[in-house]
Amino acid sequence: MCQYRLFILGLGPDKEQNVEAANRVFTLLDQLDDIDRLDALRELANAYIQGKFWDLSKDLAQDMDDEANIQYLLMHQPNKVNQEPLKKPQRPMFFYMAYSNYLRANICEAQGNYKQALQYTYAYADLSWVKETDEETQYWLNKCKGWARSSLFLYKMLTGDVSAILDYVKCIEASQTELMPGLFKIVRAANQQNIKVDYFLKKFDTDIAAFIAREKAIVTYTHKITPDLYILFLYELSHYYLSRGAFDVGFRYLIDGMEKAFEVNNKSCIIKYIGLYEHSRLFASRETDAEYKRLMDGMYLNDDD
Repeated sequence: MCQYRLFILGLGPDKEQNVEAANRVFTLLDQLDDIDRLDALRELANAYIQGKFWDLSKDLAQDMDDEANIQYLLMHQPNKVNQEPLKKPQRPMFFYMAYSNYLRANICEAQGNYKQALQYTYAYADLSWVKETDEETQYWLNKCKGWARSSLFLYKMLTGDVSAILDYVKCIEASQTELMPGLFKIVRAANQQNIKVDYFLKKFDTDIAAFIAREKAIVTYTHKITPDLYILFLYELSHYYLSRGAFDVGFRYLIDGMEKAFEVNNKSCIIKYIGLYEHSRLFASRETDAEYKRLMDGMYLNDDD
């Protein structure tokens, strides 16, 4: 229990450190009681998702679902009615079943399996079976319904349903914290499904420009903490514009995103940017080609391997 509490207290923005901490607790799961294990499974699954350990995360989410189902059935046995349980988890019991499906939908999304992500989302969108009516339950019911609403539109969009884009935009524009991640997913869907989204990019051009200016101005990041959204968003934007012949805009996003990828040594994204540039380099201006070569020369000079 002490190790688990230390793990929770130590969670932070460093994904690798979170995974290392999760590894220390993972082997102790069976030593926790049933209720504490539910919350441990939730936190461990989140940590491993950050580290992109998809199979392990999905297994933990399944274990959480199985455990919560058992506990929920025990709670509603006839002889348990009106009896106060000895110990409660941090969330209402139904939440762990719903959250398990939410996590598995996110994992499927990350793996590009959007149809399966949609099925998991349908599973936690329907919570009509929940028996409790207290205030805390209602709070988490509304949370889950909110996640499901935007996710259903997202996964429909990612499977090629163009009609879902407008509804998805209505969901994300209501929240400043969801706007940029949502726009990133719209542009990614546009690239994958060959959908034209110029209208939405123009609608939010001020927000996108402010986000890029803010992230670009951040010169240093603490060790191992990378601005993933900024790098990936600029990659998708550059891909979108280059594939449509808007080379000036596309290459500008490409150079800015590639520069940040080099700055934080995000090797997987660097490879994606190099591939995109090489695919379109015949359309690059001399100035753009000089910027690209400058970045590549810097990579070789700073390569410690």
